[in-house]
Amino acid sequence: MNEEVIASASNQTIKTLARLLLKKYRDESDYFLAEGAHMLQEASQAGLLKAIFVLWEDQEARSSILQVIENHPEIPVINCSKSALGKLSSLKSESRLIGLCQKVQFDAKSASRILMLENVQDPGNVGTLIRSAYSFGADCVVLSEGCADGYNPKVLQATQGALFYIPLISKEIHKAISSCKDHDIPVFAAALHHDSIALSKVEHPEKFALLIGNEGQGLTKETIESADYVIHIEMSAFESLNAAIAGSIILYQFQPGL
Repeated sequence: MNEEVIASASNQTIKTLARLLLKKYRDESDYFLAEGAHMLQEASQAGLLKAIFVLWEDQEARSSILQVIENHPEIPVINCSKSALGKLSSLKSESRLIGLCQKVQFDAKSASRILMLENVQDPGNVGTLIRSAYSFGADCVVLSEGCADGYNPKVLQATQGALFYIPLISKEIHKAISSCKDHDIPVFAAALHHDSIALSKVEHPEKFALLIGNEGQGLTKETIESADYVIHIEMSAFESLNAAIAGSIILYQFQPGL
């Protein structure tokens, strides 16, 4: 392990990487920052962990690095002072481990099972839906401009590391819908609508694009009208479900081999 310590928060490497705390710079980069041993372990297993920054005076944190890089000794480990590491952290509490991670690359040719989110603003909901998308066999997640940023620290935590295995694409929602139709991928909109189909009546599609809308307003009228099918989840009480729960239920029903 490198014993050199970055002591100053004004160090040029630290200042450059700290820009990744801002969405503007994350959007321009193939990289983002993740915090905590669990997230770094997932990034390492996915082959996307490019560097580790550790609080040099914390022996427990330094020891946990050995598990993170067990099969990847080539990953550089940089020791940092408390002030330098704090410059890279988005947490209110003291950070001990931060990783520089690469985003999952998107292969459009192989994507045929797609989750598309329109204006889903709560980071917890976005993170949960990313986690469900990966768990239930989706190929990618499309985020409209009004969604919470997929690499927002709160979203990262809610994914529990799933975003290291599934690509996130920021795209105008109607362009994404048009692209799906150009590739003969049927588009399903989840909405309470006068002519919506009950989920239990829908044959499991081999390929699909599933649209989930805003927590309060749902999908826009224009988006619903652009879908090939409008579906709803039958319930014995209440009219609607949380966006993350509804999306997860449908993704479960649509997963291959169910």
